[in-house]
Amino acid sequence: MGGHDIVRASLVAHELHLERERQMRYRHHLAEARLRQAEGFDEPTWFDGIKATARFLSDAARAAVAQRRMIEAN
Repeated sequence: MGGHDIVRASLVAHELHLERERQMRYRHHLAEARLRQAEGFDEPTWFDGIKATARFLSDAARAAVAQRRMIEAN
């Protein structure tokens, strides 16, 4: 093995190590998120209320459009 091959192998090993660390960090974050979710729901915030209202209005608009299309189709 020449010097170039050793350097290349070292770089590949380093990249593999970084990828393994990235995957471990990702799994750790997923596990933390699952734990937080399993602990139960936190007290609702004003932002949660805004999101729920937006979802409700979006669903209502979709239902109105669907109803209008049904009426126009008949």
